[in-house]
Amino acid sequence: MHFNDLPNEIILMICRFLSPIQVINAFLSYDFRMFSCITEYHLTIDLSKCSYTDLQVYLNLLVTKRIQPLTLTISNVSMPTQIKIFFDAFSSILNFRFNHVHQLSLLECTTSDISNLEFDLRRFELLRSLRIVKAEWNNNGSSIDYSKIEYMRNLLFNNNLNSLTELELSIREGIVLDKQQRPKLNLKRLTITLQTVDDLFILFDGLTPNLIFLNVTIRLSTACKRSSIPRFWPQQLMSHLIEFQITTDQKVALTLDHLRGIVMSLAGVEKFVIDVKQWVSKDQKFIEGNQMEMLFSEFMPQLRHFHCFIKTAYAINIQTFATLSKRWPLTCKPKLNRSDNYLYTIPWSFEQLDVSLLADDDTISICPNVRYLTVDVPCTNVSRRFPNIRMLNVLSKCNVSSDDNMKFPRLRHLTAADVKIVSLLSIKNIQMLTLFDQFTLLKSSTIYSNVLHLILENNRIASLEAVIALVQCFPNLHSLKIKLPTTTEYYDCLDILLDGVHLPYLWLFKTNCITEFDSCSSISVWISAKTPLKWKLTPFYGHRNYNTFTVCL
Repeated sequence: MHFNDLPNEIILMICRFLSPIQVINAFLSYDFRMFSCITEYHLTIDLSKCSYTDLQVYLNLLVTKRIQPLTLTISNVSMPTQIKIFFDAFSSILNFRFNHVHQLSLLECTTSDISNLEFDLRRFELLRSLRIVKAEWNNNGSSIDYSKIEYMRNLLFNNNLNSLTELELSIREGIVLDKQQRPKLNLKRLTITLQTVDDLFILFDGLTPNLIFLNVTIRLSTACKRSSIPRFWPQQLMSHLIEFQITTDQKVALTLDHLRGIVMSLAGVEKFVIDVKQWVSKDQKFIEGNQMEMLFSEFMPQLRHFHCFIKTAYAINIQTFATLSKRWPLTCKPKLNRSDNYLYTIPWSFEQLDVSLLADDDTISICPNVRYLTVDVPCTNVSRRFPNIRMLNVLSKCNVSSDDNMKFPRLRHLTAADVKIVSLLSIKNIQMLTLFDQFTLLKSSTIYSNVLHLILENNRIASLEAVIALVQCFPNLHSLKIKLPTTTEYYDCLDILLDGVHLPYLWLFKTNCITEFDSCSSISVWISAKTPLKWKLTPFYGHRNYNTFTVCL
């Protein structure tokens, strides 16, 4: 039997043991049947976890148009300037177009990336979906840079992006809207971070009239104490909207008047999700359940699904929610030793959860929506109650029980204070591990061959001995974030970690800088001079950001 005679199912099983770029290279020159068998690999390209060597291969395939993906993800998360590297590769080809790309995601954009996007996006003439997520501009706590917000606003209402039907703009500062923008008539799904509730009302007032899905995050309270809440909305506005989600930051004070102004335009909404971190009231009382029920009855006749989490300093009379709870079960977590009370629908409906937020009477509900769980108080039956978690943060070993028989089939990232928790939970399928206490590594004889990505937080590795113990415990690492000792052993540690022998699969390495970096003008040359990478035949990427530097192989 020849390889070509194998059924597609067997071929795809073989592909699981290869990286995406290895699959593409292996089957690119085969016949049409083989190439169509790996459709998901060449039509969906995700560069967010791509090594520098693989990135160069992808860029060559894209420039020569040997692959033409429908979905493309570019990210600065691992490689701090990947977005710039990507677009620079096409800068000399003036008429190059990505007309085959329908969905584009740009993650962790820098200020420079955003300012160039208006030009770069001209290459994507048939774009249907655009995501720009977590552009961290205001890290030093300084005043808001409104010029950067203007860049994002221009992207949203750019005439060159009229083909968009789906858009996500998530930034820390929040976007400011006004009535001068032109409506986006083709937009059907929108996820956006806005600065204030007033910007949401502007959005409702004809800017995106044909939305069927809207997910809004509000960053700040309105600066002016006078309310701009509308008294009524024309019936035709937001008439197509079926699902609406709103999340507010801690700094946002939301009131019953705000809620009324919002739900007045949601006559056709079938699913309503609200996550409020600070509920306030002029009469120093929390909203009564019957008030919320009257709002839903008057303005949201089509409502079928309601999920909420509301945090407030005011006392909650759960008895007034009895009628509403018949449709959507609600419970209350009294503040006791905290400053706030919590009201939420059962089961917990959001992706993130701290176990301490759950009410005392909520001990058996199954929460399939939770993806990111923090176990900050003792908890049992974790794996049964939260079957779909992707990331688990265990703050203390005493918070979990070895008798719980915890098995998390979808868990990929574990954060813990002690490496022993990995064994305690009997977790075999985690790929990413974050540890806050590295000292137990010296005493551990367990080999964690399944861990591919390791992050060591807080304390600096004390010695070369600890580094040697680390590479013995985690021999298959693909990425490593670590703080090395700023002693004479610094370079010895680099030699162990980057020699390609102790960690043969490593392609991403992040660590702290030392004083010598202050006079270094070229990070790549410094890496060649001070590490074993000077012997590496394939190119590597180096980047310095304040007191840390990154090497991508």
